[in-house]
Amino acid sequence: GTVELWNPATAETVTVHQLTYKVTCVAVWTNPQDREDIRIVSGCSGSVELWNPATPEIKTIIEHQEEVDCDPKCLAVLRDGCIVWGGCWDNTVQLWKPQTEKSTTIIQHPGNWWGDEFRVNCLAVLSDGRVVFGNGSITVLLWDSKMREITKIIEHGDGVTCLAGLPDGRVVFGGRDNTVWLWDSNAQELDMIIVHDDLVSCLTVLPDGRVISGSKDKTVRLW
Repeated sequence: GTVELWNPATAETVTVHQLTYKVTCVAVWTNPQDREDIRIVSGCSGSVELWNPATPEIKTIIEHQEEVDCDPKCLAVLRDGCIVWGGCWDNTVQLWKPQTEKSTTIIQHPGNWWGDEFRVNCLAVLSDGRVVFGNGSITVLLWDSKMREITKIIEHGDGVTCLAGLPDGRVVFGGRDNTVWLWDSNAQELDMIIVHDDLVSCLTVLPDGRVISGSKDKTVRLW
């Protein structure tokens, strides 16, 4: 597995990190004590690592035990430098604090350990610092990073495959039922905004608030 860095000015790609196993997710991490200390955090089979692309220094944040099959599917960085990730087969969401360099479990889903139903597929950090998660069953969870607790839960018709936060704090998510939904957690409003002909595999939010979604039906749609 490799992590590649692409320069849009030159269209050149450079391999900045080489791993033994496949890379499943990456994010940019900034040291809250030194804003010029910018590193990359990456998830791969069995571990989450924090590293500097300019030096060989690598910090292993967590290395799962052999009996826990773990391929982190998603991760994100909070404003205070904490790193949150999910997607392991133990159905947990983990939070790593740079101040203590320790990880804690913040969400433990019930259910079959080896089933895909409760495995976290996606997560995103909202503009107010809250974290939203989508899993393989029918739920979207909203976690308050200040209160350190789940504040909202919404049920969806099928597994949630991707999600993102809008600038105004609303959440957009897509699922296996071919639909994209817009959720206002404060007003508790849920609206269907896009319908595909197959599973929604990815989506993103443009700076002007519009939503783009991609699907296994080989289309990209704009809302």
